[in-house]
Amino acid sequence: MLFVSHAALAEIYTWTDKSGRVHYSDKQVAGAVTKNSGTFSSIGNPNFNVNALKQQIPFRQINGSMLVQGSVNGVSLLFVVDTGASLVVIPPAVAERAGISISGVRQVRLQTANGQVTAPMVRLNEMNVSQISRQGINAVVQKISRDGQTGLLGMSFLSAYKLTVDHARSMLILEAR
Repeated sequence: MLFVSHAALAEIYTWTDKSGRVHYSDKQVAGAVTKNSGTFSSIGNPNFNVNALKQQIPFRQINGSMLVQGSVNGVSLLFVVDTGASLVVIPPAVAERAGISISGVRQVRLQTANGQVTAPMVRLNEMNVSQISRQGINAVVQKISRDGQTGLLGMSFLSAYKLTVDHARSMLILEAR
């Protein structure tokens, strides 16, 4: 017997009631507007809270840094969570494996902990962190670790969310804005 499962996709609608309380639903209500998060799938994603539009992402803490698993154009890498970084940073070796060309792209000047550097700015076709997938994220290609395999999860990805850190459970909680 063959069993095929399809992910449940739904639009998210939001509205504010007379007392000022904000509501979310997958069913349209008179006066409700579509939330800009587009469609989502809650199948196979136990950390997604549909009612609050929250995603919990586990992190590992190593040497004072929070590390999360992610991918760029399908190429897996670890990201250091860095709310002080304006942009996502991916290492050159990962950019190459992900098919990202830096030839002829705009160079940007960045202020880092080690001083100013110039790096190529690119636009990522697809970036995933846990169950969250985003397209068209601005990033720079720059080596930030000795192994050349670690990136920075900066604000060009995180700014779409309200970020809460639950250190007791080693979870980042991203809530759609």
